Amino acid sequence: MEILAKAALASVHPSLIVGSQKNPNSILIAAGFEVNLRVATIGADGAYVRLKHTAAPRFNNEVYEFCKSMAEMRNAHLHSGELPFQGRLTDTWESRFWHACEIVLESMDTSLEEWLGGNNAQQPKALIAAAYEAKLAAAKQRIFESAAAFKQDHSKVKDRERLIEESKKVRPRLYADWFRRPLDFYWLEKCPACTAYAIAGGDQIFESLADDQDDAEEGMELVEHGFSTEELHCPTCRLTLRGEEDLAAANIDIEHVEQEEREIQYEPEYGND
Repeated sequence: MEILAKAALASVHPSLIVGSQKNPNSILIAAGFEVNLRVATIGADGAYVRLKHTAAPRFNNEVYEFCKSMAEMRNAHLHSGELPFQGRLTDTWESRFWHACEIVLESMDTSLEEWLGGNNAQQPKALIAAAYEAKLAAAKQRIFESAAAFKQDHSKVKDRERLIEESKKVRPRLYADWFRRPLDFYWLEKCPACTAYAIAGGDQIFESLADDQDDAEEGMELVEHGFSTEELHCPTCRLTLRGEEDLAAANIDIEHVEQEEREIQYEPEYGND
């Protein structure tokens, strides 16, 4: 997993896997220059952190935390004489391992079949599919139960309509404490259970100029900010969704884009006067 992560980063640019703490000149190696000192690459955790920004929205914090925990158990096994895998059923981690590999491979425009070979990839693919379907079914059932409970608690149509209307005025940032960790941005997203507006949150994965600049005022530019959706919390019916399967069950995009208009920053003219 660590080597695969570094391969994905190196496919973007070799400098992304260079560890420069012990030798600042290490970056020269990535640029094609020879250096007569030992050069090391980044560790597993450093690779996974960078993948959060370069792989894809699917390499979210949940996948990152799993990869990090696997690296920690691997280190304990190899370097400390501990036995973290002894007694641990492969059912508890193997499907998630192959799922993480699949996400990283997708960022390299390849697949498990190409990486492992057609026949060797069949079992991992089956494990991923079975785990995904199980989580998807559980999430759909949770959404169904939340919707039924909300309808029962607010049996009067006018009461439900009032709550849904009030949810439009919610300030997403005020609910940051409901999330497992601080995220870069929070926004309103329609709840799949009660149809009121819930709070979604995610980390930024890209920033770029919008392709269409026709609506921008003179001297201004339209910029798009992309975020990977991590969680959703509904203050109205208390539904919580976390992870790719939960979001898929609710038909919520794992990538959210916000557009803003900002002043164009012109580079100063260069001169020798």
